[in-house]
Amino acid sequence: MNSKKKIITVASLKRRKALIVFVISAIALCLSSYFLLFCRVNEITIGGNTTISEEAIREAIRIKNGRHLFSIDETKLENAVLAISPYVKSVHTERTLPSKLSITLEEYSADYYIIKDEKCYLLSDTLFVLEECTLSEIENIRAAHLMLPNAINDEKFAIGKIIQFEDKETDNYIKELLASFAASPISETFTSLSLDEKANITAMIGGKYYLKLGNSKEIEKKLSLAKGAVDYLSKHMAGVAGTLHAWSTEKVTFEITGVA
Repeated sequence: MNSKKKIITVASLKRRKALIVFVISAIALCLSSYFLLFCRVNEITIGGNTTISEEAIREAIRIKNGRHLFSIDETKLENAVLAISPYVKSVHTERTLPSKLSITLEEYSADYYIIKDEKCYLLSDTLFVLEECTLSEIENIRAAHLMLPNAINDEKFAIGKIIQFEDKETDNYIKELLASFAASPISETFTSLSLDEKANITAMIGGKYYLKLGNSKEIEKKLSLAKGAVDYLSKHMAGVAGTLHAWSTEKVTFEITGVA
């Protein structure tokens, strides 16, 4: 028995097309109404800030509850937060429907300080100048005293800038050396670093051990050996202070100079 074939007419095609257009238009209208009426800020979360206060961030962005979530210019918002302080390294914003705006900061930490022209400056581990402070204020800040070559380019030395040296060779040398110290297993224990003499690199560890490294050759291995020596001394000779001689990658010798 033959089944009847369904005949598709021009009129039925028009009705089908009209129905499709109607459904798509209705969905678009619903979505537009949803975004227009309901996607409004009623929660702003701020994270990653340790140096910059939440109040300072809210004052800088000036976004009130009820503002449309998608009317916010992310670039302008992030630039406004970046302008608060040199400590702000980067800013990331994220919208979460229907009404949440998240702002996450990455901040520089004050890892070092230098004394220049009788003034004290806090620096990041990449020599980014964060702020000027007094020597009395430094006592309350966990930063290592950093001694650098005198060949700093004064024309480019300013808060909110990375320190540059007058010649590229010194610039690369110091920054590579600092990267090695930052990656070392005892990086958080340094209380001072002296990098102003290429053949006489020294450091103070915990205000207790004076570390002599000689030149920068195989500095990573020297620092690794120094870590082992510090661990041994802390365990077996905790009450003494002295000098660690790490001029080679073969061994580290220890000279007792006093009581910790």
